[in-house]
Amino acid sequence: MKLIDTELLVTGNGFDLSLGYKTDYASFYNFLLALCKAKNVDEIKAIYKDYDSKTLDKNFDEFKRISENNYFVKYLIAYKEKFESWFQFESKLSDILIVFDHIFSSFSNAYQSLNVYEFKLEKDGALELYSSPFNDLLPGYKLDHRDYINAQITDTDYKGPYDFFSVSKRIDYIKKDIKNKLKINLHDFKKTLGFYIHLETNRKVESMIPRIRPSRAVTFNYSDLTEKTFSIDNDYCCHFHGKCGPNIVVGIDTESFKNPEFNIFDKCFQRTNVHGQEKLHSLISGCKVVTYIGFSFDICDSSFVKYIFDVKDIEHIILFKDKDGKDDLVENIIQIIGKKKFTDLMNDGKFSFYPLNKNVITQEEYKKLLEHDPE
Repeated sequence: MKLIDTELLVTGNGFDLSLGYKTDYASFYNFLLALCKAKNVDEIKAIYKDYDSKTLDKNFDEFKRISENNYFVKYLIAYKEKFESWFQFESKLSDILIVFDHIFSSFSNAYQSLNVYEFKLEKDGALELYSSPFNDLLPGYKLDHRDYINAQITDTDYKGPYDFFSVSKRIDYIKKDIKNKLKINLHDFKKTLGFYIHLETNRKVESMIPRIRPSRAVTFNYSDLTEKTFSIDNDYCCHFHGKCGPNIVVGIDTESFKNPEFNIFDKCFQRTNVHGQEKLHSLISGCKVVTYIGFSFDICDSSFVKYIFDVKDIEHIILFKDKDGKDDLVENIIQIIGKKKFTDLMNDGKFSFYPLNKNVITQEEYKKLLEHDPE
């Protein structure tokens, strides 16, 4: 048995999962739920016994506060949104932004009637929109009405004239304030996600490792498991969505939502703040063999998929979990690059599919192979 050399490795969330780490959305949701319910750090420790105790002690109060006050966490828990994949979560995020798009549109309509009172607050603090297709507008999405929403819709606050200038000025203020609060809440949400990934991927797990030896990597994961597992130098690893921290990429694809008011949620916009993006082209340049593990080829990553499949003379080796998983991968690839291009690559022998479970070995076996077969 030998290690299979590959020039470039591309990993998605399925790679971390194959190593035994619960970095999927459902597990993160359970962690958020536990944070919300926990009265103290000891209750979290009782559930997550493998997590670093000192890290939990140091950070519990901060992330407990975020879990109780963050708009996105409240919405997801109120609606019991437990998705099967991160792609489904990002699709729901797009739905949330569409609602705010409706809100901003109603603000614009208010110019015509010189009336800013398009909203009402129910007793539970939920924001509802008059004359909206969303009759019940995100009841779990608790906006802080004490700060500005309530102030903008009650007669007791505003006694000025309802002329065009005063109304437009108030509307601009509300829009700016809403965007600022969304930005802060998105930052805290990403910070919490990074905290969970750090805790989860630093626990001890006996992993089965793919029998490959990559020289460089592009990973769509927030963890550092890809470079750690295969001892890849940081200079030769690109985190397409960033590493654990507030600058990770969590958002939507511009092709599905194009309102510039919400650029902070645009994946492409967020990637400008991710260190190492400039390495992507150099890592792919000159590659003849690319291996994919746990990468779903979802439409949300279509920009990368189109880019790498446009590079000529690359052999694509895809390791899949099971037959259903393989079929899903093929469907996703065809959806992005088109059936003709997929067929042409298959006919040219540029696609190979192999089951992952038949190409993994223990950590000890991997180390021995490295010793007997050095580069």
